[in-house]
Amino acid sequence: MEKNKILSPNQFRFTKGKSSTDAMFSLIKNIVQNLDRGNSTVGMFFDLTKAFDMIDQNILLEKLSCLGLRGVSHSWIKSFLCGRGHMVKIPYIDKFGCKQVAQSSTTSTLRGVPQDSVLGPILFLLFINDLPSCVQNESICLYADDTSISISTRDRPELEVRAYEQTSALVQWFNENELILNSAKTQILDFNIRNPSNNDIPMFLVEDQEISPCSVTKFLGVNIDRNLKFDQQVDSVCRRLSSGVFVLKRLGTFAETEVLLSAYYGLIHPFLSYGVAIWGYECARTHFLFRLQKKAVRAIFKKPNRFSCKSRFKDHKILTFPSIFILNTVIFVRNNLSLFSSETETNNYNLRTKNKITIPKHRTEFFKNHLVYNGVRLYNALPDSLRSMSSDRSFKKGVKGLLMDECCYSVGEFLLQR
Repeated sequence: MEKNKILSPNQFRFTKGKSSTDAMFSLIKNIVQNLDRGNSTVGMFFDLTKAFDMIDQNILLEKLSCLGLRGVSHSWIKSFLCGRGHMVKIPYIDKFGCKQVAQSSTTSTLRGVPQDSVLGPILFLLFINDLPSCVQNESICLYADDTSISISTRDRPELEVRAYEQTSALVQWFNENELILNSAKTQILDFNIRNPSNNDIPMFLVEDQEISPCSVTKFLGVNIDRNLKFDQQVDSVCRRLSSGVFVLKRLGTFAETEVLLSAYYGLIHPFLSYGVAIWGYECARTHFLFRLQKKAVRAIFKKPNRFSCKSRFKDHKILTFPSIFILNTVIFVRNNLSLFSSETETNNYNLRTKNKITIPKHRTEFFKNHLVYNGVRLYNALPDSLRSMSSDRSFKKGVKGLLMDECCYSVGEFLLQR
């Protein structure tokens, strides 16, 4: 599939070299660029009910045949899918106190692909692979069954018409392929950086259910608000960190430092790093995250509230939150240089050399707060010796070592040292 480029470039799940951050960047980059140009933009996030279990096997086999999978290979996949038996088992305790199992009779189904197999997710991707073709001239992002699109125009009335048309096209595709749209969880964001409290887009009628524009939605685990400040995302991570700090303090009453450090990387670090390149640029609220991280470090080493953590960060090679953001950002840029470079730069320069990437042109300060801009700025700030590394692994190791040595308490501090 990779060699023949069968999968849609809009699909980011179960795809080599792609992650949820790639999917979020694909959608948000388009939104940020259009808002910066002054275009009106809406995002639509569609939810499917039990998508893997609802796949019609006959439709799937027909699509595989159209993709060129015929003969023995087609028959082999058909035997893999069809004739699978299903039953329900319920354990219970009988009147004698013995454990028993009640089970239903076995039944077969012509729907669904097994999710717990290697082949199941691939078959699902092939089933949904033609979905982007039903949406014209819009930015669509697929992450397995999570479908989202952004629509932008200069004219508000035209935006409403196009939003309705694209929604209708997607709903029609879902119906034709016998997938069930969960209208209750389908959401619309009317992005607005000038008047965030104003919702101009009217409610939509999808599958006989009204869908009104909302102020925030969760996309791949990250809370996205209509003015793209990510305040709700920061608040959500703060709540997670507060719980983690509480656990570390309780563990600290009897556990050794090594145990607490291990707990830190399970309770604190994952929430600071997931998708941080998208939402973690410095603002008033992200300072709260760093404060909670320092509380966690003090809990690990059993230090008082006003104790300076800088030496502990350095000695134990713990990245500060600003350093976590910088590391994830520059690694993302490194892995996706073509997305941040103009076509001229891509054709005329070896981007894995010390050549810097041109800062993208923009009109608003809003643009500077997002990965499409600050990613380039941070990448360009790295030493030439790091940018010129040919190995991605060496690059990551080198950047991480640099950030551990400098132990920056802010992104601004990192940039000032360059």
